[in-house]
Amino acid sequence: FSAPRITISEKHRYKEHIKSVRHPNKQVDDEAPPLPANTYIKVGILEKDAVRLTEIEAENRNLVKRLNIIGRTKGKIDCSPTFLLERTNFQERKRKNRKIETQNLEIHYHLQNAQSRYKKDDFMEEYKILQSKIIEKPDQVAFKAKEAESHEWTIAPANIDKNLLDPSKRIRCYFDIVLKGVKNIGRLIMEIWMDIAPVAGCNFVNLCKGYGDYSYKNTPFHRIVKDVFCIGGDVLNKSGTGIYSVYGGINKTFADENTTLEFNGPGVLAAHTVFAGDNHSQFLITFKKLVSMNKHFIVFGRVVDTIRVLELMHGFGTGGGKPTKEIVIADCGVLGNVTIPDPTTITLPDRISPASTDDELELYTKKAESSGEGVRTVRKGIIKNSRNQLKAMNMPCHKLNMTNRTVDCSKIAGTKITISL
Repeated sequence: FSAPRITISEKHRYKEHIKSVRHPNKQVDDEAPPLPANTYIKVGILEKDAVRLTEIEAENRNLVKRLNIIGRTKGKIDCSPTFLLERTNFQERKRKNRKIETQNLEIHYHLQNAQSRYKKDDFMEEYKILQSKIIEKPDQVAFKAKEAESHEWTIAPANIDKNLLDPSKRIRCYFDIVLKGVKNIGRLIMEIWMDIAPVAGCNFVNLCKGYGDYSYKNTPFHRIVKDVFCIGGDVLNKSGTGIYSVYGGINKTFADENTTLEFNGPGVLAAHTVFAGDNHSQFLITFKKLVSMNKHFIVFGRVVDTIRVLELMHGFGTGGGKPTKEIVIADCGVLGNVTIPDPTTITLPDRISPASTDDELELYTKKAESSGEGVRTVRKGIIKNSRNQLKAMNMPCHKLNMTNRTVDCSKIAGTKITISL
């Protein structure tokens, strides 16, 4: 048996085949991507570190050399105290001490007369820039400034008797609003409709001007409810708990005169009170049109200029009403040469007595509707009567729900009593 003869070319092809099997060409590139070392390693920093390491190594070598010499020659280290001994050179020490004292005096003189290389004006310029950056950018308000400042809408209802309107009686007041301790926000200019709401308007104008020891100056907006309104005007406690009016003083309120004017846009000014007929110094300014509040609060004016200030105030509001920063009325007053009405000459509206029976309630309702005051005053009577009944049973009201405008009272035989406001 003889094997077939293999030619040189076949042998060469066989070797190439074996080589391709052992070292096949890759069909997928699985190599790591190239790493540009210059991107991650700074050559300049490495050079500085290398130079510093060389210096440290040289210092260590010299230190070891010196320690070795001291150890081999049995040298002594001078650990003696620095105070002057009798056996030392007194005159030389004295001369050195005088030189040191002279140098210390020169250093003390330079420290006492040193001046900053920076100017005060430069520091103040930087401080003003920082102040402007502290104020947060307010959120976009539901109304546009141009739309709010236009006079295309009015707080007077469409069906109002035109003979009641007298623009000559209206008074303009202003608030200078500031972010406490940081920056001036701007000025709000409000028009008070004394021709429609003289009682609430007189109370507001006198507190703007200053009535006795009380004024809106330096009082905060203690509640800023985002997309709804802001509340201020607590001249007594500055927290929303104080009650004051120019018609009697502390803890004195005045009844609703009318609810004619409406919340037809942003910047409407109205008396704020929890219970109907208990109006006092506190007021609210709306951020948008609030039709649901018509006939529930006494509207007596509106913001007529710088609605942008109201937009900035809205930026510091929250859903719960607690402002993110303290907004304060830095100054206030009355614009123009006008006559401020005297509160003692204002005829206050009568309060409707609380209803105790269904017949009396129906009578009071008809009286309120015929007088054009709505049913808000009647609701005040219902609340008073209900609260008196609970007080007689030693079960006073214990919770006030501002959102739903209801008063949750104590439980009677497991039943919860709720009085609508």
